[in-house]
Amino acid sequence: MKKLIEKTTLGGVNVANRFVRSATWENMAEYDGSATEKLTGLFVDFAKGGVGMTITGFARITEDDLVAPRMIGMHDDQYIDGYAELTDRVHAAGGRIAVQLAAGSSQTKYRARRRRMTGPSAVEDKMYRVVPEEMSMDDIKALKTAFAQAALRAKKSGFDAVQLHAAHGYMLSKFLNPHYNRRTDRYGGPIKNRARILYELYDEIRGKCGDFPLYIKINSRDFNGDDAEMSFEESLSVCCRLSQLGIDAIEVSGGTAGSPEAQRPIRNARKEADQSYFFNEAAVVAAAVESDVISVGGHRSFEWMQEKLHETEVGFFSMSRPFTCEHDLVNRWQKYPNYKPMCISCNKCWSPHGTSCILNENK
Repeated sequence: MKKLIEKTTLGGVNVANRFVRSATWENMAEYDGSATEKLTGLFVDFAKGGVGMTITGFARITEDDLVAPRMIGMHDDQYIDGYAELTDRVHAAGGRIAVQLAAGSSQTKYRARRRRMTGPSAVEDKMYRVVPEEMSMDDIKALKTAFAQAALRAKKSGFDAVQLHAAHGYMLSKFLNPHYNRRTDRYGGPIKNRARILYELYDEIRGKCGDFPLYIKINSRDFNGDDAEMSFEESLSVCCRLSQLGIDAIEVSGGTAGSPEAQRPIRNARKEADQSYFFNEAAVVAAAVESDVISVGGHRSFEWMQEKLHETEVGFFSMSRPFTCEHDLVNRWQKYPNYKPMCISCNKCWSPHGTSCILNENK
């Protein structure tokens, strides 16, 4: 009988339990992308607190593609030694850690006028009103190369895995979304073409890194409102194809910053009825693929997750806000399964000084 807290493997990585800290921009790296003591300390605290696998906030893969300040840097070899020290300390604390790799596209206004903004097509971002330049074939080739080189740096830095960020309206997500991807070449049109970049990225990274564990975060639906979007049926087909290729783990999310407020990736989860809002889609994916599946989105009840672990093929549950609030939440659940997390879903975790919780900022 499967248990939430038991030793197992997540996408080929030995982990202490089935809990994952889902990627969240920490705003704690140096401005150039270097590791800091504050960032390292956060990940060590998650490990000491019982989190089985931590996935870092998105890391930039090129120098220019800076979506937000103080992002983790995987765009240059100079960062390898600093992040090797970080991963060593996480491992010494008993944890495992993956780095999320992302390309931003136009879903940001950060330094938007200082750099070249590109995307699958020249379509204005719904939230940030930025119109990117349509990528050329050379741009797409360079993007794939940048992802693969960043993955290799992650491997050399001692990370246990990498996760491709193909959700929430960033570059790879926009390729999947027919509203933002209006290309007429082999990267546009039907879902098999819109997802082609993911399949080619898989091959590129495998060619560079061998069997290094490779995860992906993908939208179940884009929730564009009335506009064209990637449907769940399309998302499922992409997940199945990635699994056939050999992707090690799939985290199923949904929505973008430009989605209607109630359908964005981060939602109110105070009431039980509002929790675990992408779980049903994750369960369908898990039943259809061989890869490990991670469910994300408003999880709060240990008992509920334990029940769903038995009833479905979903094998892992990821959270961010509850772990930001209580770094030792998994340890508390191990002692008291009925414990209710302190997190009130206020979405005030992000501050200029780094991700933190208003409920414990004075501790």
